[in-house]
Amino acid sequence: DYVNFRRSIGLAWMEEELVDMCSQLLSQFERLHAINIYHRDIKPENIVLRFKDLNIRYIFVDFGLASYEKKTTGIWPVGGTQGYMAPEIWKLMEANVGAGEFDLYEADIYSIGVSMLYVIFNTVPAYAEIKDYLVKCKTQYPKVAEMLEKIILDRKCPPNLDLDYSFIPKISWPCDPKPFTVRPSKE
Repeated sequence: DYVNFRRSIGLAWMEEELVDMCSQLLSQFERLHAINIYHRDIKPENIVLRFKDLNIRYIFVDFGLASYEKKTTGIWPVGGTQGYMAPEIWKLMEANVGAGEFDLYEADIYSIGVSMLYVIFNTVPAYAEIKDYLVKCKTQYPKVAEMLEKIILDRKCPPNLDLDYSFIPKISWPCDPKPFTVRPSKE
């Protein structure tokens, strides 16, 4: 994958690249949530690259655990990938509970933040270590750290982001939105 390839050749991230990556992921996140889709398994392995006009585009894939829901809060089946899932979902999994109350929006945005920490530090920090990693991030990438604090700690999309939806494939639905298929646009 691209992140590990960069590491293998010793190519460090520039802060502008990380801000762009995070902004692209948040753009998709907001667009999906605007049409009531919740990914539920955001992690680096479910983000692929698309090259267009010499630009890198980061795209979510693998919607196998995704939900189409009209509301964000409620009792939902637990799922996701250890390390990237929100702590409230992890607690439910540890308790061996098949479903529990949590917010789908907050769970997805948390996973974006932790995925970004993985990209930066090549490790998935335990929940108790998140604040330490954010402090460490602040010394290298202050703009990114500010974004990640809002994403991980506040579970909100940072304000004043110039979100760009133009590169995101259009989504078409079969007759019944559950299950659904994401089809790339024919542009």
